Amino acid sequence: HKKLRINEVNPNDYLSPTKPFFFTTDSIVLYLPYGIKRYIITAVEHEKKIAYARSYNSKSSLSAFDFLMRLSVLVDGKIAAILSDNGSEFAKYFEEACKRLNIIHIYSRVHTPKDNPVCERFNRTLQEEFMETDEYFEPYLTESNLVRANERLTEWLIFYNFKRPHQTLDYRSPFEYYHYKFFEKQKLSPMYPTLTCH
Repeated sequence: HKKLRINEVNPNDYLSPTKPFFFTTDSIVLYLPYGIKRYIITAVEHEKKIAYARSYNSKSSLSAFDFLMRLSVLVDGKIAAILSDNGSEFAKYFEEACKRLNIIHIYSRVHTPKDNPVCERFNRTLQEEFMETDEYFEPYLTESNLVRANERLTEWLIFYNFKRPHQTLDYRSPFEYYHYKFFEKQKLSPMYPTLTCH
């Protein structure tokens, strides 16, 4: 079947009250001492800027499958669509996760990084504000079990999503912005049948 390309779609066309998230995803390759390679898969919501990242030992579609399942849990299964590049990690098992979670998979054009600027920007922030400043993260990445590395990364993500003000979000954090938008909509349409507050 024909791949759906980002230049052919408008992310907002996929959103609904029950599935308000359109994520873009990417991966970072890290070259560590002693020839060790690690991979960080990242995802950012295109408007609300909610972000998630996780470290892996391999850049496989099984890693990307695991990542997408975790991301879905994080946002309560409310992902409408996800944009990725054409990398092999976003094939086979990742596609299986999309089907299982009923998420539309959209691709960027080949060799067109500007199709995914939101994730590119987040990756830069992740590197500058976390990876270059956290003294424990890189040593933990050299361990074969990445539990401690992912714990450090998760602590920073909590700060990023809940505390760090974002200029593009009127100096709110991503979750503040999301709740602000959500409750503004609630006020405007209190009788909307499929919209419920938890």
